[in-house]
Amino acid sequence: MNREEILARLAEIRSILDGDLTNVNVEELQTEVRSLNDKLAQIEQRAAAARELRNSIANMSTAEVIDTMTTNTVRDTEYRNSTEYMEAYARYIVSGDATECRALLTENAPEEQNGQLAVPQYVEDRIRTAWENDEFMRRVSRSFLPGNLKIGFEISGDEAQIHLEGTEGPNEENLAIGYVQLVPQSIKKWIRISDEAMDLKGQAFIDYVYDELAYRIVKKAAAVAIAAILAMPAASDATHPAVASITKALAADTIVEAEAELTSEVNEVVAIMHRKTRAALKALQVTSGVNVGDPFDGLAVVYTDALKAYSAASAGEAYMIVGDIADGIRANFPNGDELKFKFDDLTEAEDDMVKIVGRMYAGIGVVAPLRFCKVLKA
Repeated sequence: MNREEILARLAEIRSILDGDLTNVNVEELQTEVRSLNDKLAQIEQRAAAARELRNSIANMSTAEVIDTMTTNTVRDTEYRNSTEYMEAYARYIVSGDATECRALLTENAPEEQNGQLAVPQYVEDRIRTAWENDEFMRRVSRSFLPGNLKIGFEISGDEAQIHLEGTEGPNEENLAIGYVQLVPQSIKKWIRISDEAMDLKGQAFIDYVYDELAYRIVKKAAAVAIAAILAMPAASDATHPAVASITKALAADTIVEAEAELTSEVNEVVAIMHRKTRAALKALQVTSGVNVGDPFDGLAVVYTDALKAYSAASAGEAYMIVGDIADGIRANFPNGDELKFKFDDLTEAEDDMVKIVGRMYAGIGVVAPLRFCKVLKA
C-alpha cells in the first residue's frame, strides 16, 4: 500500500468505529491500525532516505546505484545475522571498539547503515519485543525523525456551515492551533554484573544484557508518558493539549464517567491503573450486593506502577487514567530505538564487577487534546 491508500484505509477504519460496533472485530482493527501506522512511518523514512540519496548521486548512474543497493541489502541482512558477526557485535558493545565489526562488514556486507554500525537483526527484534511486551508502550505511536519534533493540534474551531444557493457565503472559520514540541531526553538504566557474566559470548551475552536493560528502559518510558498525561492542563493552551479530569471515589461507574469526558475522536480507549486498583474495582461486583454489570465497560486494562493503587492514593491524587494511548501519545526516536551501552570495568575492578549503562534517546509527550481523562481520588 502507498501513503494515500494507507491514509484512506485509516479513515475508513475510523468511520467504522464511529458507527454500529455490534458486528465489528475491534481487536482485529486495532492490530491493523498498528500495522498501518508502522508502514506509514516506514514510507516516510524511505522517502527521506531517497531525498538524501538523490542529492548525493547527482553525477552517478541511477541504475547502477539501485543495483548496488539491492545487492548490498540482501548481503547485509544475511551477514549481520551470522554467528561471527553476532559475537563481534557483543565484543563491540563491551569495548566500544567497532574495528572488528567494521572489518567484517567491509569484507562481507555494507559497512554502515545511515552512518551507524549495522545492528544484528536479532538485536532489533529483541528491542521490538521489549516494546511489544509492554501493554502501554506497544500502543504508543512512534516516529523516527531527527531533532525536536513539533506536532500541531487544534485548540478550537468553528463547525462547518450550510451554504444555500443564492445566499451569502459562510464566514471564515476561526481556527486556533497549538503546537507540542517533543524534546528528546536520555532514558537510562545501569546494572553491575560479574566478570563471569562478561565471559558469556555472542548471543548469550546480548540476551543477558538486553533483557534486563530493555525491560527497565521501556518501563521507564511508559512512566514518562503517564507523567506527561498527569501534567497536562484541563484546557488546551498554545503548547499543551487538554486532559480532562474527574474527582470520584472508586465505584462501578467510575470508568464510564471518565469515558464521558473524552472527545468523540478517540478510537481505542483503555483503562490505565495499578493492578491493585483493578482488583478493588473487580471486587465491587462481589461485595456490592447488587449486580453492577461490567465495571470496566468492556475496556482493556493496562497495568502500570506509575500510578498508585486506589488504596494508597491521597485525596486529589490520580489513581486511574482512561483514554486513547495510540492517538494521544507520541514517542519520537531521533537516533532509532536501539539501546546504546557504556561499560566501566575499572571503578569496581577489585570486586570483579563491571558497570553497564544502557541509554535510549526519545521525546515522549501528549500530542492531542481530550484523549485522556484523569480520575482523582475524592
